[in-house]
Amino acid sequence: MTRNCLKLDWSPEQVCGWLDTNNILKLHHESIYRYLLKDKLGGGNLYKYLRHQGRPYRKRYGYVNNRTGIPNRVDIDERSEAANNQDEFGHFEADTIIGKAHQGVIVTLDERISKLRLAYPLNSKTQRGG
Repeated sequence: MTRNCLKLDWSPEQVCGWLDTNNILKLHHESIYRYLLKDKLGGGNLYKYLRHQGRPYRKRYGYVNNRTGIPNRVDIDERSEAANNQDEFGHFEADTIIGKAHQGVIVTLDERISKLRLAYPLNSKTQRGG
């Protein structure tokens, strides 16, 4: 049944939904992806029916390293005592505000003692200073 649905250009998620709706079988879509990988490693070609054209599948959630990190980032737990106690001027916290539908970006810088806030509009999330 799964093979036929895949050949009809259904996604593994759609196959699982259809099986569950018709009370045939409760199955997670990851199980179908594992089955397809096993079939591929065994010389099968079912993976070619996937919409992503056989490109390697990977989960898009649950992995911290999927997020784009900030180079040389210092964790808030590693902040100096002077910054924590707000003993001296010049310790800024940065944040970004992203607009609706990811259109428009504003970066804000907040100084911890004076509560000075600087805001600067950016053209994109990936814009670099220079």
